[in-house]
Amino acid sequence: MKKSILALAAAALAAPSAAAAYERTEIPGARNSCLYWESRGISWSPAARLGGNLPAEEALDAIRLSFDEWESQGCSDLVFVEKGAAGRDVGYTQRGSNSNVVLFRDAPCDEVVPSRDPCLGDGSCADEYDCWDYESRLIAVTTTTFSQCTGEIVDADVEFNAAAFEFTTGDGAACGDRVVSGCVATDVRNTLVHEIGHMIGLDHSRDGTATMYASAPHGETQKRSLAADDVEALCDIYPAGEATWICEPARPAEACSSGSDSSGSTGSGLGCAAGGGGLAALGLLPALAWARRRRSR
Repeated sequence: MKKSILALAAAALAAPSAAAAYERTEIPGARNSCLYWESRGISWSPAARLGGNLPAEEALDAIRLSFDEWESQGCSDLVFVEKGAAGRDVGYTQRGSNSNVVLFRDAPCDEVVPSRDPCLGDGSCADEYDCWDYESRLIAVTTTTFSQCTGEIVDADVEFNAAAFEFTTGDGAACGDRVVSGCVATDVRNTLVHEIGHMIGLDHSRDGTATMYASAPHGETQKRSLAADDVEALCDIYPAGEATWICEPARPAEACSSGSDSSGSTGSGLGCAAGGGGLAALGLLPALAWARRRRSR
């Protein structure tokens, strides 16, 4: 499947609380039509070869704790179910065997893909060569596949940029020029708890204290724990024992039921970049950024 990574404009939807700063991801071109999961039990799978610089079990422990953070909030009955190891392909295939996979990409596509390879034109290089095919400054990218009619999410995959970042799981001070035992460089949980927010349909928050806020400086661990704004988003959208808040359909009900729905054909890539002086020196905000392809598709 050709993956379409769209740069989406962040736009707020009306939320139940006037004080809420969180944002929901919208269907491109359909304002007030937001993404959501129909099921309250979302499965996920680690890649069979997880990748990255960490021992697999150490990384997996951090990944599980990241899902636990979202699952442990008492106001929602959303749960995340770990499944067996999956392949390293990202995206959704109609009538195929799909998994919501978490993996680390170890090499940039620029270094491993031949200059005239056909994958450069169809967006398939990341899967074909198992490489990172986004800007090097992005820490991680979440790719969701959803119904263009309803916004229902059918697949979500998370890729970590281990080609450019050294990931850690320790609780110490921020690492200096080199990574030593216990220090924090780019924290797995700090990254993934944020990405799980994208998985369930959240955009970046306007609240500077929120896990979904658009900033991830070197050595940060604050986003390991959900802030009040993140919890409010979870409880508003997926309230325990109540209906999911699904916003408005992008198309009339008769259009969605007539077979014209292109569910599974649309992907949104939400990428998260490192914050701090390095990016500011490039004229960029020290913030998480929308993923953009380096090459024209």
